[in-house]
Amino acid sequence: MRRSGVTPLSFSAKKDTLKTALPFSLRWQNVTLDFEQDYELDAVSLSAALAPVKNKLPLLRRLRLNFQCTMGFLWEKPLPVTSTCDIFENTPNLRCVTLDYPLCSFKLPFSQLVELKINSPLGLDDLLRCCREATNLESLSTMIDLHSTTHYPSADTTPCHFAKLTYLSIQDLTLPNPIKPSETVPRQLGPLLDKMTCPVLDEMWLNIATKLPDAEYLPTMDSLFRFLRRSPLIKRFTIDDNFKCDDNLIGLLECCPALEEFEVAHDHRGTIGTAFFERLTYREDSSTPTMCPRLRILDLGHRHNLESDESALASAEMVASRWHIADGAPIARLEKLVINCYERECTTRLREFEAEGLEVSLPTLELVRVPKEQEKENSGCTSQ
Repeated sequence: MRRSGVTPLSFSAKKDTLKTALPFSLRWQNVTLDFEQDYELDAVSLSAALAPVKNKLPLLRRLRLNFQCTMGFLWEKPLPVTSTCDIFENTPNLRCVTLDYPLCSFKLPFSQLVELKINSPLGLDDLLRCCREATNLESLSTMIDLHSTTHYPSADTTPCHFAKLTYLSIQDLTLPNPIKPSETVPRQLGPLLDKMTCPVLDEMWLNIATKLPDAEYLPTMDSLFRFLRRSPLIKRFTIDDNFKCDDNLIGLLECCPALEEFEVAHDHRGTIGTAFFERLTYREDSSTPTMCPRLRILDLGHRHNLESDESALASAEMVASRWHIADGAPIARLEKLVINCYERECTTRLREFEAEGLEVSLPTLELVRVPKEQEKENSGCTSQ
């Protein structure tokens, strides 16, 4: 480091080697501090370890605090938040922060951040408290977990308005509590979405660790629909299969008029009906506007079922209407399709489109499902 002169420093340091970098804090620019699985590292000891750099970080622009721990550990022994670390509060050029550590353990200049990644589950109030300050964010990735302790309960109902946010990723990591498996607590995704407004959002990624309880499914989907209507510019949308979104695919896409790329992550395992493909089919003489006219990529994975052969044929008709389009048509040309289809006429047509240049992904032989009648026959057989 001494031989680097006055060059801004980008480095990663573990706790036992951090002291080597402390004297050069005036040149820190892109820094990762890796504390691995130091379960005893609370805000007090962290502040003490970093005390020499307080108010001496004029160039720091990107910061990552890496702390790895298991979800089971969080339930058995929540990370201590007895005080907060203010070492990074006065960092005039800090713009990007990644925290693999409880957010509420830190005082940060949230209002000047443009990118924030929170890789540690948060309670809803703690997350909203951060969001109300971080109004200049352009990218936000966060985790929520109903079992995580809320350290700063709040009655504040002020919505979070992100005027510049273009990327949003939310992971609901709620899993059955191994300590209290019968415990039921309302999920937080719906209330979080209801509090957020992102008028220029371009890309969204939603993931939940387990399926929503039946009683919360419709209210959560309604919250998602309302959020999407407040974000009419979304072009890329990825949603996890645990949303059981097959019954709501049309509703979801109708809320995204500017959508260009849609993916159901982790392989959609529901059933897709004819109506979905018909709503996506472009008909020049139709008085009903085509859903998602800018759609270029449709990725439904290889594990879902098509409702019937009619649905399979409807999917091929939809692709044809978005592949063979006239110049000047008010619709984008499809570029990629990932679908689970075995109906012969449909797959033949899709392979023809593929030969013409469309990127098509159909299931391989290894993924072919055994018909139910054959499953029953096989289950009654014994090995010779």
